[in-house]
Amino acid sequence: MENDAFVAGIAPGGLTSHSEVKILCCYLINNQDKPVPQDVLVSAVSKDGLVNYFELISALTELTDSGHLILSDGCYTVSDSGKQIAALLSGDLPFSVRSKAGDSLRYLAEHERRSHDNKVEIRKTGTGYEVRCSISDLTEGPLYSLTVYVPSLSAANTVRDNFIDKAEQLLRNDLSLLTGEKLTEDN
Repeated sequence: MENDAFVAGIAPGGLTSHSEVKILCCYLINNQDKPVPQDVLVSAVSKDGLVNYFELISALTELTDSGHLILSDGCYTVSDSGKQIAALLSGDLPFSVRSKAGDSLRYLAEHERRSHDNKVEIRKTGTGYEVRCSISDLTEGPLYSLTVYVPSLSAANTVRDNFIDKAEQLLRNDLSLLTGEKLTEDN
């Protein structure tokens, strides 16, 4: 395909064709079980230099305007015509790009989902940062909370991301330690 996309910031092997960027968008959204938040899609595709950010926004706008993608409440779904594009043309994309973008989108979408259940607040203190982590249940309220102090914002962000991704594992481990019950494969 012809190199007609903005190429600034694209890593080697990234997409340099506007039509390839549009195909990738349809492919990625078509392969998701749930609507894809716009910011999650943009982050997943542009963060590793797979496409140029401005090229991606342009492609998403064109796909939405043409009816291939549907944007509702900040989330994308794919229309029947977008599904056809994904089915017929996704094989034209490099496997490495499809794979990397798909993995990144799945991770970020799951991280986004978990961040609604697992709350983290970061607050600057005199000598560092206080990171308050909690797991809540809509009916029961707070189930688990933890506060740690770290020396830097970088460490606070690492704690935040790890808590969001591994809160269930942390809760199981802590309950096992506190109750004296050993973890089993089922726990």
